[in-house]
Amino acid sequence: MPKNYLIAYAAHPYEGKIYVFGGREEWGEYGRNIMMALDLETLQWEIISGTTEVKGDFTHPGPRGYACSWIVGDKFYVTLGSAKRVDMGPDADHTYFDLWSLDLKSHKWTSQKMQGNPPSPRTQAVYTYNQAWNKSIVFGGYHGDMMFMQPGDKEIKRFAYYADTFIWCPEVNRWSHVLTKGFPTYRSCAELFTDPSTGKTYLFGGLTNTQFVPSRKSTMVKILNDIWELVIDVPDSGFEQSDFEDPDPRFSKLGPWEGGWFALGRVVRRHKQRHSVAKIVK
Repeated sequence: MPKNYLIAYAAHPYEGKIYVFGGREEWGEYGRNIMMALDLETLQWEIISGTTEVKGDFTHPGPRGYACSWIVGDKFYVTLGSAKRVDMGPDADHTYFDLWSLDLKSHKWTSQKMQGNPPSPRTQAVYTYNQAWNKSIVFGGYHGDMMFMQPGDKEIKRFAYYADTFIWCPEVNRWSHVLTKGFPTYRSCAELFTDPSTGKTYLFGGLTNTQFVPSRKSTMVKILNDIWELVIDVPDSGFEQSDFEDPDPRFSKLGPWEGGWFALGRVVRRHKQRHSVAKIVK
């Protein structure tokens, strides 16, 4: 591995090895599409596929950092993320909209269709696979070339942060969009994880730009330290109908599941718990 330094990669354990995909050597470079495996017994690295060089190859995922990924069964999935095109300027990210799977037995990549209601192209989103629900969850993220204007702005800004939630079901290879009345604020680079002992899913922290999410403080970047729990109407999620208000009639026919984000508080002080109704749109 050049320079023995890597950031923005995806890594997961599987059968005595740690599989590592993509990432960047330095801030601001294209990224890699190499897949490597570290044997935890021998501490030896093995190159499974791809390369550390920036090369086009339609049989493999493109080079990237900040990909979302998870392992289900014998397959390593990769989606979203971005390549930093240094030669085209500091803001010229290529943001991916794809889904790939690597068979961990045959080491063959397969390009999957983005079916259902998938997330828009983005990078720096957070993700987790919830084994109790048998679903993968993606939240938030960032797009470096999405144009927007705030009221009173004289110039168009070219970036955006997201605060939407998506669920991917491996049984049918289909995405669903979770619609909520209330949700964690727009952010990227947060942490999303599942407690394996309870099946509960939590979101922590992240950052956002105060030009996109106004703040009373005169800083460009706002660091978040809040904690949220995601609850949806699936078995073993802890969902209780009595926890929620009546569903919004506009959403009542959009999906079979209900749910929402619960604000559990912040690191430095506790806040009163609040909740919201959600629907999942197939």
